[in-house]
Amino acid sequence: MELPLPFRERMKQMLGDEYGAFLESYDRERSQGLRLNLLKTGREEFLAKTSFMLEPIPWVESGFYYLPQDRPGRHPYHEAGVYYIQEPSAMAPAAYLTRQMEDGAGERILDLCAAPGGKSTQIAAAMEGRGTLISNEIHPARAKILSENIERMGIANAVVTNETPQRLAEHFSEYFTRIMVDAPCSGEGMFRKNEEACEQWSTQNVELCAHRQDEILDCAASMLAGGGRLVYSTCTFAPAEDEGSIGRFLKRHPEFYVEEVPLAEGMSHGLGELSATIRLWPHKLRGEGHYVAVLRKEGTLADGGSGLLKNGYENGI
Repeated sequence: MELPLPFRERMKQMLGDEYGAFLESYDRERSQGLRLNLLKTGREEFLAKTSFMLEPIPWVESGFYYLPQDRPGRHPYHEAGVYYIQEPSAMAPAAYLTRQMEDGAGERILDLCAAPGGKSTQIAAAMEGRGTLISNEIHPARAKILSENIERMGIANAVVTNETPQRLAEHFSEYFTRIMVDAPCSGEGMFRKNEEACEQWSTQNVELCAHRQDEILDCAASMLAGGGRLVYSTCTFAPAEDEGSIGRFLKRHPEFYVEEVPLAEGMSHGLGELSATIRLWPHKLRGEGHYVAVLRKEGTLADGGSGLLKNGYENGI
């Protein structure tokens, strides 16, 4: 694979001595994963009866690496929604969004950029059929795919919407307890998985994505209740779209702060002042490139926003 020269130059500057190991990761076969749908099967129950050769993914209890020859996408269990085939690193953001959630009964959760549904279905499994999940996708064709996956996974407490973030923000002021923003990005972390993303990459697109991310995050901020959690993620390495987007956001929204969370095996801290955010590097773990920032809005869910929750969440989630 021929990586764009400006991309290589920037990555060499970012990684220093690790740059060689980073380049070598592109010559390795990428890891593939599936995530069990805990609404339809239990972890131990599935492991006892499957013929797949599975290895646990460190950052999500229901996630497993599988061997390509297993071909789980062709198994009837896939069509029945027993599991969701998902890139391993992409399972991390929803795991952080739903951590320390005892049950979903009092939750109103928004997945703002939800198609094709990997993160929404993971969030729904953690909610265990309780509360309300809004899964939004701005593009109609992708919203249809999202709806099909929500249905296949047997999720009964989700509503699929096809709206702009701005339109949603007009109607859901400080409404949600948790928001997932898996932002549209330049896709640098997916070059190994998707060569088309590499061919379409440009420095101009990085700047365009960063601007779009600012707009999306501002909408998300207005929809999150006081004391709520917002998880921002991308599948790019670009600092302008990762720590840059979060740094700009925190300056515009001083009512937010980065939440300290534990890192799973193989994960790395973010760059510079935003070291409390998370980077997933393909030369350090079995997965593609990802960035995750866990944010908290000041206040408490008991009295934040519209005062939606009255169930003892004053001490945080």
